[in-house]
Amino acid sequence: MAYRLEICVDSLESARRAEEAGADRLELCADLLVGGTSPSPFFIRQVMQNVHIPVNVLLRPRFGDFCFTDSEKQVLLDEIDFCRECGVNAVVIGRMAIWTKLFCRNVCSMLERCTKLCTAVLMCARMHLLHWNRRSP
Repeated sequence: MAYRLEICVDSLESARRAEEAGADRLELCADLLVGGTSPSPFFIRQVMQNVHIPVNVLLRPRFGDFCFTDSEKQVLLDEIDFCRECGVNAVVIGRMAIWTKLFCRNVCSMLERCTKLCTAVLMCARMHLLHWNRRSP
């Protein structure tokens, strides 16, 4: 089995160093200390212009759970469009509804947008399952 090394990065310097160290691809994130959020459009563009390996972009409008509002969902759809325009390899998305069920209607709309524009990776939101289970009735 061949392995691929993907490195999460939150700066141009870390992206360059990961590429130099032999990473097969990058995952761009902001706020790694809180589990990652969407990086700025300027950061995405900067990395795309300066590295030569595939770049995936985490799309998450805020830290915390994966229960996104309609306005946050629209932000995600707009970010998908921007990532496609920048030529990213894939976007990494996740969606979690209360009581640990994937909220398929919204995930499907994001995946549909990705299918038309670029590749999508559905992020595992397992780290939040225990959190939700403790709060569930």
